[in-house]
Amino acid sequence: MFSPSSPALKGQPPCLLSVITPCLNADKTISHTLDSVQSVALELSRNGWQLQHLLVDGGSSDNSLEKWHEYEKKQVNCKLLIDVDGGPYQAMQAGLVQAHGIYTHILNADDYIVKPRLYVESLLKATSLSSAVIMSSISYFKQFSGQTTRLWTVPELPTSFSDWQIQLTHGLHYPHPGFIACTKTYRAIGFDTAYRLSSDYKTMHLILKGLDNLDQVLVVREPLVAMAEGGLTAGLRSILLGRDEIRRINRELGIKHSSYRRYLPKLFQIFFKQLNRF
Repeated sequence: MFSPSSPALKGQPPCLLSVITPCLNADKTISHTLDSVQSVALELSRNGWQLQHLLVDGGSSDNSLEKWHEYEKKQVNCKLLIDVDGGPYQAMQAGLVQAHGIYTHILNADDYIVKPRLYVESLLKATSLSSAVIMSSISYFKQFSGQTTRLWTVPELPTSFSDWQIQLTHGLHYPHPGFIACTKTYRAIGFDTAYRLSSDYKTMHLILKGLDNLDQVLVVREPLVAMAEGGLTAGLRSILLGRDEIRRINRELGIKHSSYRRYLPKLFQIFFKQLNRF
């Protein structure tokens, strides 16, 4: 059974959460991300906890790092990892090595935490319940207008752990931006960097399939995170590549589910964008 514990740095409160932010040329969006994490850090400090924030940069050539350095002046327990090559999953993996919070959340540099107070309340509840995983709904927004376009609402857990495990085997999955896990477990599973677009899908399934009971899972049905539309998996070529990776992961993990289901919303988005041009 997972038991929350974290070594406190000398003279500082214990670290409840490590946030890992992969970044590459995100100066147009990263300020929103950093502001939301700082709000969470303030809420945690009021409750006697600390937040660790790790920015893993893949070689930004814009003003992303300047904005990070301004943020560092206001936020304690920050660390910058620079020139991490290989892509987002290599960046996440590098962050996991450095994470020392009880929980870890990976928050991309174009996403942000929607409700910092509810987010912290969920972390505190998970700690009191010894939950190993927190899973929340997320909202999607247009990157520059900020307009919410849709929600990914996570379902309530079933009453039976075995039923839930069967659902996972038949393709139930959750949004990675709303996924927070015990750091020790997250680090032990890590990311399979052989997959360029869907390694998070594999990591989450391995963590969830390794749990012992439903008491280790806390579901938050309100969106805690807003995710920008677009990104690496937005184009048709990436969608088809991601679909192929999901198919391979499903075969590897024994998941009996169509690999197209995860990417259907993105295919519909591309279709309707093309229609709107006429």
